[in-house]
Amino acid sequence: MPGRPTPPLVVGVLYPPEAEAAMLEERIRLADEQVELRFVQYQDSTAIRRAKAEGQKADRVGGREQSLTAADRALLAEVEVMLALDLPSAIRTISPRLRWVQAFGAGIEHMVPVLKGSAVQLTTAAGIAAPSIAEFVLARLLQVWKELREIDGRQEARSWRQLNGRKVAGKVLGIVGLGAIGTEVARRAKAFDMRVVAVTATTEGRDRPAFVDAIHPIADLLTVLPLLDALVLTAASTAKTKGLIGARELAALPPGAILCNVARGPLIDEPALLESLASGELGAAVLDVANDEPLPAESQLWAAPRMYLSPHSSASSEGYVDAVAGLFVANLTRYRRALSLRNRVDLERGY
Repeated sequence: MPGRPTPPLVVGVLYPPEAEAAMLEERIRLADEQVELRFVQYQDSTAIRRAKAEGQKADRVGGREQSLTAADRALLAEVEVMLALDLPSAIRTISPRLRWVQAFGAGIEHMVPVLKGSAVQLTTAAGIAAPSIAEFVLARLLQVWKELREIDGRQEARSWRQLNGRKVAGKVLGIVGLGAIGTEVARRAKAFDMRVVAVTATTEGRDRPAFVDAIHPIADLLTVLPLLDALVLTAASTAKTKGLIGARELAALPPGAILCNVARGPLIDEPALLESLASGELGAAVLDVANDEPLPAESQLWAAPRMYLSPHSSASSEGYVDAVAGLFVANLTRYRRALSLRNRVDLERGY
């Protein structure tokens, strides 16, 4: 007698409207025919993500979330694996069989509180956008040091007055967080003959890449800051990193230094940053993130002197969804074989 057929693995895809759903479906089905895909459009606002990241109770967040229809809930009821940008706060009730969530992005601070305390595995898309974010960081640093904004201004004014920027070779770049993004920033900075100093949560058990000159624990941050020409933040957003860069840290940086944040807005005390820029002590601030997103029109950040502001634009969207699909398919194979998943998050630590 032939054995009973193995039931398909039910995979839910919670995707924003602009996601390439057809491509995702084709990639997943080609890799694993024994899946049943269920697509549901779901996307949180930035405010809801922030509320979830701060651990607000589900009953307070839920009323402001995008509502799921009865048909949506029926589709998700038997899902075991999920590919998602955001998660409803009640996802563990909606999908009681859920065992693994693959995030669309590298930032998962809004997902951790939703899943914390459960047996659900969470994996990130860390590394996919790292090269393009690192390119953005170096482009901004070069823009400041080579005074490209000022040169463009002279072109617009039709002013033929020479303006010479500063050397990049020999500059000391500090990076807080040596994950995928920090590593790619370090690799490119070394190619410009910069000295690279990394600051990480812990140095225990870490190998130092050849393109990083030194690694220090976070406890040494105030000792490292006076040595830097620029500081780049790429660390995860957690309770421990909130307000990591405040008035004391900004004062420890040398006059004229650049502060660049491509991590999350809460890592910086924004009032202290504004004061440092106003005083002229900080050379420039490069912010791709902010505490409040979308940034209100009345925010003082818009008009702050020597501010280089962008609306969460450091990652390139070119090929991103395809790369996420590739990572998900690779992890899906590992999940089938009960192997360790790539980019797994420790829900207790939050990263």
